[in-house]
Amino acid sequence: MDREELRRKRVLHTLPGMEQARIQKNLTYKAPDDGPLHMDIYSPPDMTPGARLPAVIFVSGDAPPEYTRGVKDSGQYISWGQLITALGMIAVTFDHRSPHPAPNWYSMLAEVASDVNDALAYIRARAEEFGIDTDQLAIWTCSGGPPYALSDVLREPPAGLRCIVSYYGMMNLAHLWDETDPPALVELLHRYSPIEHLKHHPEEVPPMLIARAGLDRPRLNESIDAFVAEALRLNLPIDVLNHPKGRHAFDVLDDDGRTREIIQHTLAFLKRHLPVKEAPKGAAEPIQQHAEQFKAIIYTDGACLKNPGPGGYGVVLLYDGQRSELSGGFRKTTNNRMEILAAIEGLKALKQPSKVLLYSDSQYLVNAMQQDWAKRWRANGWMRSKGQPAINPDLWEQLLALSAQHDVTFAWVRGHAGNKENERCDRLSVQAANGKNLAIDAGYERAAAKDPTLFDQL
Repeated sequence: MDREELRRKRVLHTLPGMEQARIQKNLTYKAPDDGPLHMDIYSPPDMTPGARLPAVIFVSGDAPPEYTRGVKDSGQYISWGQLITALGMIAVTFDHRSPHPAPNWYSMLAEVASDVNDALAYIRARAEEFGIDTDQLAIWTCSGGPPYALSDVLREPPAGLRCIVSYYGMMNLAHLWDETDPPALVELLHRYSPIEHLKHHPEEVPPMLIARAGLDRPRLNESIDAFVAEALRLNLPIDVLNHPKGRHAFDVLDDDGRTREIIQHTLAFLKRHLPVKEAPKGAAEPIQQHAEQFKAIIYTDGACLKNPGPGGYGVVLLYDGQRSELSGGFRKTTNNRMEILAAIEGLKALKQPSKVLLYSDSQYLVNAMQQDWAKRWRANGWMRSKGQPAINPDLWEQLLALSAQHDVTFAWVRGHAGNKENERCDRLSVQAANGKNLAIDAGYERAAAKDPTLFDQL
């Protein structure tokens, strides 16, 4: 079957109403020297204005440049996008550059990974416009896509990523190197092997669904089998689906019961981990509920335009009947650092020890403080499980010290769900990140200079 015929193939499953999906087409999310890269946004036809819905982000596999440019317009990605809207969610498809112009395709992995990271940053920056709840995201990838779609998000799981789906995907590049390869090449292939990154923060790896085609290339299936074995060794949440008679791209090629079972299982997996919920009614309810119990109520948020990249924090402080706002921006930082710094700045603004309710839409921040992760990291000499260093110890140290001066309850609030103070913090942080003459995040820049790979994340 030639590529053009394959390009027309659609997913071998349908749902009622999927053909009515609304599509915003050909949004330019990046413009490298060899031409702009485009994105399509699929949304349910009955989506109400102001709603924020979960989103599934599709990252295609590797192919020659004439195919990757425009892959989002293939039958496979159009029909997957439509299927997701029939679940009441948003789907994002986009083109990226091809690694194939290079003599060795893997030498272009960093450039393709940067396209994926820039696409994700674009989605986050325009989430309000697209109606996307950035606290409920999934990544779906396939074939040669996992090295540049999953390596970063497994190395440092980003806020809001709730699950991962990989169909017949390359999960380990170990078979591409041998003893004669130069160290730089070996390092590159390690860097973009998803299996290598499961061990970094296993407690933060989101649920994964891995689908395998039994008739696929042996080396590809060996990479999947090794990844699954490592995930099970680390006791990670993983669903494994095997199509014994399935070919590569079975979701569009093999019209049989097992293909439909796997697709239906995938859709149920996405629904389970990305529940579509109504926005809470009224932002003042949490304040009214806790006004007598807490002396101060603090809302915080952090933003990062690329991750790492320009970032900012936003704080709304409610204290003794007064309301104040704080914000600040930095020329290069990470989203997680800005989430933590927002909490630090909010607590620093208090003039005396207080009983504090601190809201954040970052589960990473809230869990680290409420479940004492940060205290355990500090007690372990700023080491996490599996001997991995804790990221951002400079900020966690400050936050733990400030929290000890107050009686602080950290509470999670769903981002972009109608809470006016959370929405205000989001705007403050994004505005700060877009400001001029941004400050230097010395903690980030020192750590990144010492270990350039430490903050390799979305």
